[in-house]
Amino acid sequence: MEQIAHMTAHDLGSMLISSETGLEPVTEQWVRDVVRLFDGEMTCCRLNHHGKDICDKETLVVPLLGVWFVLRSWMDRKPTGDDNLEAPPGAQLVYRLMRDQMDSVFPPTFQFNTKAGFEERELFGSLIEHLESHLHVLMSDSDVALRSEEVLRTPRASLRSCDSNEREEDADVIQM
Repeated sequence: MEQIAHMTAHDLGSMLISSETGLEPVTEQWVRDVVRLFDGEMTCCRLNHHGKDICDKETLVVPLLGVWFVLRSWMDRKPTGDDNLEAPPGAQLVYRLMRDQMDSVFPPTFQFNTKAGFEERELFGSLIEHLESHLHVLMSDSDVALRSEEVLRTPRASLRSCDSNEREEDADVIQM
């Protein structure tokens, strides 16, 4: 998730991967794989969710939905002439790669594994369809549009200082 957020605000040239031969530039293929973060098995899954009622995948739904909303609002934004806010190259790349793999990036369900077996659980369900059908209404709310643009321009340290009430309100907006 951190790589997706970073790439959204920057570009391919701002990230390097450590390999046996040293540091290597991030490739588009690497980003294509990273945006499908639910394809992988998380540590909690490998441990059969021992002592956990929730999978780490479930905790990533709201943050990833928030990134998608910001990307969609940024890409669909109509310039007003008073500004020149263009999405960074990284945001354009992440948007395209996510859009081209919607089913893998936002799976409706996932398998929650335990020692007793598997249980199919909802992950994104119909949240993406719901968001898409209401996006124009949300974006016509200048408060929501402004806040999504502010997030894209806000330094990381400032975001850390947001209190939990604001984050809960943001989650409510995303969940509609």
